[in-house]
Amino acid sequence: MLKPSAPKPDFMSALVYNRVNLTALEASQPSSPAAANHYPNMTFNTPSEAEAAFYTALETADLKLMMSVWSNSEDIICIHPMAARLSGTVSVESAWRHMFQHPLSISCRVTDRETLNSSGFAVHVVHENFELSGQDESPQPLIATNIYRQEEKGWQMILHHASPIASTSPSEEESQKLH
Repeated sequence: MLKPSAPKPDFMSALVYNRVNLTALEASQPSSPAAANHYPNMTFNTPSEAEAAFYTALETADLKLMMSVWSNSEDIICIHPMAARLSGTVSVESAWRHMFQHPLSISCRVTDRETLNSSGFAVHVVHENFELSGQDESPQPLIATNIYRQEEKGWQMILHHASPIASTSPSEEESQKLH
């Protein structure tokens, strides 16, 4: 007799699974972080180069590349979809390490990029469109804000915040406002 095969995890279920585990991971982090990120920074000459490396690291579950994108300073912040805020290199690195130990076979196409560049800072707001290997339907796109700071070794990420895109159109949102 054949055993029924386990259902393939969908993207949002995987995010919820990681959110629960990342929240527990955040709570278990020491309040005073140990030595900062021990991965050598690569040099990214533009915010776009850093962003391309970020999404390559995400798709390939490459922790070394991922952490080379992030600034080595303790003022970094990462907020995964439906998860708690992670602050500092120890928490951010631990979260990516955990996620990459349970990788999904994904590809991510970045669209609808809007950028704001200022002296030493760049803000990119993008749509993250994921495709999961073996799944017919694509998960709901995410909207992400990525902030980069120009440092001695080039452009480094200091904030990544991703969340599901609201399903209402701007005109529907206006009609739903209470104020």
